[in-house]
Amino acid sequence: MEDFQLQELQYKYKVNKSIPELGRITCSADIARIVRRFYDDSIAYQESLKLVLLSRSNKIIGIKTVSVGGMTGTVADPKIIFGMALKGLACSVLIVHNHPSGNVKPSQADIALTKKVKEGGQLLELPLLDHVILSGTDHTKYFSFADEGIL
Repeated sequence: MEDFQLQELQYKYKVNKSIPELGRITCSADIARIVRRFYDDSIAYQESLKLVLLSRSNKIIGIKTVSVGGMTGTVADPKIIFGMALKGLACSVLIVHNHPSGNVKPSQADIALTKKVKEGGQLLELPLLDHVILSGTDHTKYFSFADEGIL
């Protein structure tokens, strides 16, 4: 009988202390204002999804790009989202993505992703606090699933 050998996985956790403190999230307006700074000019023509990692007191401990797509969509894998959140030692998470068209109404795909991440977060005791959609054309416009009571 052959010996079965498992691959050894190694994870390293390194805190980048040169990153400025991003603050604490108290409402959806904070999310929109802070995370918008992590988008460049592509916010107007290319959809991407970012993950915000939070401490127990809702202090931002990291912001990571999960996926980058095209003009009309991006695909985000919940396994990637939770892998990043667990490795980052997050206590809760937010997801944020943009709609280059400027229309912040959630699509069926946005609603389905939110549901999957919410359910996965409940199992892992890593709650999804909000999913925010930023307008790619109007810097003051956004949609919050939590504010609308659909999270």
